[in-house]
Amino acid sequence: MPVIVFHGDADPYLSPINADQVIAQWAKTNDYFDDGNDNDSVKSEPVETIEGSVPAGHSYTRYVYNDRSGRLLMEKWIVKGLGHGWSGSHAAVSFADPKGPNASAEMWRFFGETFGAAAPRRLRTSHR
Repeated sequence: MPVIVFHGDADPYLSPINADQVIAQWAKTNDYFDDGNDNDSVKSEPVETIEGSVPAGHSYTRYVYNDRSGRLLMEKWIVKGLGHGWSGSHAAVSFADPKGPNASAEMWRFFGETFGAAAPRRLRTSHR
């Protein structure tokens, strides 16, 4: 089951350890899905760690987790300086932080990759 998690390290309400716990839980669940056994065929350790930043915005760390065949299965994004808000959303929206990576676009990309569908090049959004 593909899983993507976004979490800010400055969230005053939720601890970043929650993101670690979500990944650990889904790694174990995916381990059972894989072959019906608890044998660590899916691990909660990332296979790749990517540092990045949004121009004039927040930096982030993206952790990539694969299934035992080497296919993308889970991602965890920790956004430095992001509080309790939606990363990359329009500033006029409640609980939004436009300085973070665009969580909506990244989720679209992620689920397109994990389910085998090509994601569109640009995600259309409207802010009213």
